[in-house]
Amino acid sequence: MSAPATTAPASPILGPSVSPRTIDSFLRAVPSVDEVGVAERAGALSTRSVKRESKLAALDLAIRMCDLTTLEGRDTPGKVIQLASKTVRPDPTDPSIPPVAALCVYPNMVPHAVEALAGSGSGVAVASVATYFPSGQAPLEVKTGERGFRHDLVFEVLNAVTAPSTHPEWALTIEVEEMRESEEENE
Repeated sequence: MSAPATTAPASPILGPSVSPRTIDSFLRAVPSVDEVGVAERAGALSTRSVKRESKLAALDLAIRMCDLTTLEGRDTPGKVIQLASKTVRPDPTDPSIPPVAALCVYPNMVPHAVEALAGSGSGVAVASVATYFPSGQAPLEVKTGERGFRHDLVFEVLNAVTAPSTHPEWALTIEVEEMRESEEENE
C-alpha cells in the first residue's frame, strides 16, 4: 500500500488554486535580466548630473523616510525622550532639516515616546516591535497572545518578525494572516 501524497498548503491570500508549484512554474517563465543592457543604462545614468535643487529634495525625502530606533535592553525613558527630540529636529543647528518618519522603541517604552512627541506637530510616528523581535523564534500562539498588550499601547507602526516553518514558501504569509486575524478579533 502506498503512502498518500502530501502537498503544500494553498496560499491563504491568493486562494486554493495557487500552489507553490504554480508560482514556481510562473517564475521560471519570467525572462532573465539583460545584464549588458543594465550595465549600459547604469553607465549612462552615472554620467548625468543632478541639479542642486533635486539633490536637496532627494535628501529631504530620504530623511523623512528614515526612522530613529533604540532597541537596547538598557533603554530608559530619558534616552527615549532625548531620541524623540532628535526625531523632530535631527540637526538642532539647521531648522531646514525635516523631521524623520518615526521613532521606534520596544513596547515598554511606547508611552514615553508618545508623551515626548505629543504636541510637537511634527508628524513623527511612534513605532514598536513585536513577535519576539529580533529573532521571531517563538510559537505563533505566543506571538498572537501579545495582542492584548499591543492593543493597550498607542503606536502607529508595528514591526513584526516571523520565523521559518515547515513550509518556508508560505510561512510568512500564513503567520501574518493569523496575526492579522488575531488583531481583528481583539478590535
